[in-house]
Amino acid sequence: MCLDWSVRSDFLRSDSGAEIMHWSISDGAHVKLEKNVEWSSWTCIGMESHNRNDDVHTCCRSPNKEIIVSGTNAGFLTLQTFPSDHLLPYKQYSGHGSAVSSVSFNSNGRYLISTGSSDGCTFEWRVQGPK
Repeated sequence: MCLDWSVRSDFLRSDSGAEIMHWSISDGAHVKLEKNVEWSSWTCIGMESHNRNDDVHTCCRSPNKEIIVSGTNAGFLTLQTFPSDHLLPYKQYSGHGSAVSSVSFNSNGRYLISTGSSDGCTFEWRVQGPK
């Protein structure tokens, strides 16, 4: 389960793996949101994999809101500019022997932590700027 707060803390977004839902904090009601809500974090999936034989399992947006990283069931990490489009260029990295269960940037966005679901590994990746 993933949770994201809106910047104004008036909405919560949840992702159970089957569906993304939006909630009003004032009354706890399930709501349909307009696209203009700005999110403080971006961990709820709603992304497509670049490989038809693989699924995105987890994602996270960098603190500066410039990069989004996703982890797949096949153990790959994919980095793209944010906001992302499935057709835009991306970089893909490997290392995990199984599905990536979680990805998270540190507070300044210089490092990314990824964990594998059944390989028992936690990786620290240094994020480099464009060359």
